[in-house]
Amino acid sequence: MGTVAKPQLQEPVSPRRPWYRYLAGIGPGLVVSLGSLGPRDIVSNSVAGSNAGYSLLWVLLVSLVIRMTMLDASARYTLVTGETLLAGCGRLNPWVVRVWFVVTILRRHAGQLLTLSLLGTAAHMVFPLSTPRSAAVWSLISWIAAFTLVCWGRYPLIDTLSKPLMLLTGGCVALTAILSKPDLGSLASGILHPVLPTDTTFYSPWLVIMGILAATMGSISSIRYSAAVLEKGWRSPAFLRQQRIDLLLSLLGMFTIFALMQIAAAGALQPRGIHVRRLEDIAPIFSTVFGGAGVLLFGATLWCVTFAGSTATDTAYGIMLSDVYYRFVRPSRKVIEEEKPAGSLPAYRLIIAYSFLSPLYVLLTKWSVVSLLYVVLGVNLLMVPVVAMMILRLTSDRTIMGAYVNHRFTNVVLALAVVCALFLAGKGLLDLFKGT
Repeated sequence: MGTVAKPQLQEPVSPRRPWYRYLAGIGPGLVVSLGSLGPRDIVSNSVAGSNAGYSLLWVLLVSLVIRMTMLDASARYTLVTGETLLAGCGRLNPWVVRVWFVVTILRRHAGQLLTLSLLGTAAHMVFPLSTPRSAAVWSLISWIAAFTLVCWGRYPLIDTLSKPLMLLTGGCVALTAILSKPDLGSLASGILHPVLPTDTTFYSPWLVIMGILAATMGSISSIRYSAAVLEKGWRSPAFLRQQRIDLLLSLLGMFTIFALMQIAAAGALQPRGIHVRRLEDIAPIFSTVFGGAGVLLFGATLWCVTFAGSTATDTAYGIMLSDVYYRFVRPSRKVIEEEKPAGSLPAYRLIIAYSFLSPLYVLLTKWSVVSLLYVVLGVNLLMVPVVAMMILRLTSDRTIMGAYVNHRFTNVVLALAVVCALFLAGKGLLDLFKGT
């Protein structure tokens, strides 16, 4: 579990190094940022660009500030105490982790509904079968393959394949954004002049804003980043400057990709009157550069990224939830003392079975991928207050953090994150279920 370090009365002075020397130490931020990129980012930012043009780029700037603050605070806690954020919460109050456990189980179910639908739709775009249920058939085939790989842990091939495809797709999006010759004045206004679009054609403005924030803020990333910092070996405040450079550069790269997606969608889809209602509506972004092959590229990339992300995420969540189950939900001294890997405990396979079996009913529905995406993003946004309050509770405690306790700005941003997440999730989901 780790122990809390004694508060430091004064911040130790570490020797200054040239800024470029810090580039060699970049790691945790890049790993977490790349792990956060996925289909939901492509879809949510494509919806924003196709429906609202450049007018919602400012939302990315807001989410960058919030995400930077949350991740920096969670990493600072780890550097001071030598333990992860989740371990600290469990030590202070086990009920916080138990609530997190239940919410995460529900969140994973919602996410799996989307993943199952995405896999089928993406495969159907590449290899359509001669049946009206082609997407459902591909969903089932992909799901069985994913379940097999999670149980036996043999997904390196797909993971390896997804990376160059993602780079190719990112290059395509960047090229499309450049070739669209965006109006620089409108683009700058969209970033620096916050306005709420009066008309986003198909989706309500609140729903689109909720989608962008939920996809970019990444509530669980705060927990993952603190664990990644610990794994990197950064276990004292002397690494604080290096950690912040790592985080800043990684997030700037990630948010540049998000902005390019919105710009590309605004340039490729909005002038053609295409508004993203189905997953297939995003394909013209890629066909603008690659012609007919762009649809195949989009489908193949989406399937590989979704499949690799699903298998890796399910494995990670299975291990994490199994560990939390035996430590906090149903504490077992025997299991803890034996120090077995969480992935070899009985709860792991039960969690994996639940994760893969519970969403199968979605194949019998007519729910669209985009609608499912917004449900998932709404649930994800509801996780932000839970994580933000966990971070605020731990990092504003001077007895724990000493000289590294939160500044007032950090506390204000975390408090605003809680309020904004609750408001936008409620407003956005209400608009979605109203069919606006």
